Amino acid sequence: MKINGIKCKTQLDAVLQYMQGGNTLSQEVAYDKIGTQRLGDVIFRLRGLGYNIQNINCKGSNRFGNSVSYVEYFLANTKQEIEALAVRRNG
Repeated sequence: MKINGIKCKTQLDAVLQYMQGGNTLSQEVAYDKIGTQRLGDVIFRLRGLGYNIQNINCKGSNRFGNSVSYVEYFLANTKQEIEALAVRRNG
């Protein structure tokens, strides 16, 4: 699979490459773009390798119109970056 124009051999590589492109990643997007159904496991392994992956709790609605909560992950470098993204996502 190719992510950001780079061929990735594993889902771990693909998730990392996707987030290094400045993108946030939810379970839905991970399944759609990368094909992983276990994003939490991939994030756990990346954190274990030392990557600073943060998450934002988001609210939305499902296909039936019911309110749901979900998490978006992103690769962060600074506290300011984390705070700015949280404000953008949750208003």
